[in-house]
Amino acid sequence: MPNSFYSNSLGFTLIELLITISIMAILSAMVFPGFAGFADNQQVQQQTLNVVSDAEISKNKALAGAYSTGSTTKSAYWGIIFCSNSNNDEYTLTAFDDTGSPLTGISTSDTKLVKLQGGVSFNCGTTEKSWVFERLTGAPFLDEGDVKISKGTRARTILLEPSGAISIQ
Repeated sequence: MPNSFYSNSLGFTLIELLITISIMAILSAMVFPGFAGFADNQQVQQQTLNVVSDAEISKNKALAGAYSTGSTTKSAYWGIIFCSNSNNDEYTLTAFDDTGSPLTGISTSDTKLVKLQGGVSFNCGTTEKSWVFERLTGAPFLDEGDVKISKGTRARTILLEPSGAISIQ
């Protein structure tokens, strides 16, 4: 009588399981670096959108001639300071005077210090950069140009144009 136990077996052999697991491990190893790059790209994109949003808030405050708390006069200029105190992962929204210097003695409710998240940083080097918007036009008062945001090899550039338009490249 033939041994029917082995001929009707419905399981997998150890070799088949090892081959399947090996193939899955190889495919996972190929997909993981792409996923990590995707995650970095999404973090850079999100932080870039946050900076653009805050720049638009500063421009709108300048256009509206928003008061600074504790002051009876409107600030003609509002803007953002990038990489203050050599921190390449921070920026500050604040009011400025007519020389382009941040107003002193204003309430902390008029300033907003923002720290970039997820290991994303500005490419400022050791220099501080400011974007200051004019009250009547929303155009840059002193500086225009670009700010670069990056994480690893992923980067975005935010461009402030002479008209005051803000775009992402």
